[in-house]
Amino acid sequence: MTTRLKPLVTSLLAGLLLAISGGGMADTPLSSPLEQAAQQNLITLPFNPEVVDFTQADDWQGLINKLADYQVIFHGEIHNRLSDHLIQAELLHLMHQHTSALAVGVEWFQAPFQAWVDGYIAGRLDEGELLQRTEYFSRWRYDWRLLQPLMQYARDHQIRVLALNAPAELTRQIAREGLDSLSHEQRVQLPKIHPPHPDHEQRLRDFFGQNLAEHANTDNFIHAQRTWDETMAANAAAWLRANPNTRMLVIAGQFHLDYQQAIIGDMLRHLPSLAGQTLSLANGPFEEWQSGRFDGFLLTDELALPAHGRIGSHITPQGQACLREIIADSAADWAGLQVGDCIIAFNHQPIRHFSDLMLALYQTQPDQQVQLKINRPISKNHNKKQVENHTLTIELTLD
Repeated sequence: MTTRLKPLVTSLLAGLLLAISGGGMADTPLSSPLEQAAQQNLITLPFNPEVVDFTQADDWQGLINKLADYQVIFHGEIHNRLSDHLIQAELLHLMHQHTSALAVGVEWFQAPFQAWVDGYIAGRLDEGELLQRTEYFSRWRYDWRLLQPLMQYARDHQIRVLALNAPAELTRQIAREGLDSLSHEQRVQLPKIHPPHPDHEQRLRDFFGQNLAEHANTDNFIHAQRTWDETMAANAAAWLRANPNTRMLVIAGQFHLDYQQAIIGDMLRHLPSLAGQTLSLANGPFEEWQSGRFDGFLLTDELALPAHGRIGSHITPQGQACLREIIADSAADWAGLQVGDCIIAFNHQPIRHFSDLMLALYQTQPDQQVQLKINRPISKNHNKKQVENHTLTIELTLD
């Protein structure tokens, strides 16, 4: 009943790993993520999963024919599921076939970092700088390879990517201390926060009741959730208000979009003219389907990214790639790495910061031998206040 995507995944990852390694994408980017896979003879088109709930079409090809009828397409994702992100990349491509007046709004980046996302799309920043400047690995953390198909397509075709999310500093404070704990300076960074739809509130209470510690304040977590919803909705609506002839793909977690509530309801409050102009989609195995939760649900298999090699240490995610803890009996431990070592090259590739290191590791496999160049701080004459860096080259077999 489900459509298998494994060959598509293999193809996309091959192209993406080439781009990360410096080979780059093709001079003339292929028009579709699916076509990229087909040109390598790894899949046979058409890709055509079954669609349930959508009264106007019962398969992918039928859905494609209806996409142009809507100004805003919402896709609810499971954050760490590869099939969801491949569907998103293809949706963006299909919308782009109808119009170049297009933007994609994403939960993955927080609004204060919009300038850095713009810089990446414009080609002024490389991937490593985008990830470092947006503090991606401390704010979102999910495997970047999941997002590469869509982000690369947007960059290739100069499609605006909007950082919709609220600053994590504020949502974390609200979850801990409540909405009223925000200062005036903090509060003006956010839109007005309305109470949730009663049905949505009950789902939130059920979810948090099962997943929060006993001492946690459920109301605070609901306010934090509503802050995410309202902020993403307000930012998306602001773009559409300023660009009324623009179409938009909005991507957020399923809980932010289900049953036409949360983000969708908030956007309709901002822009009542959107009524009848939105389509909400999600995908996954049949067991996840809940009638009425989305306008359409695509039946797809679950997939997993291939494992990449690991060093076996905890590394500071901002600034230089410096080791702050060595995991016992790990690759780092066996190779003699020490806390405080800073990695400055990986297989002769310069490492400017943690993001560069992660991009390099994404190209590797477990048990692969690599060469690291590190700076190791060593005290002079046993005086801890006087430290000089010694540059060392270390061979290491990745975990």
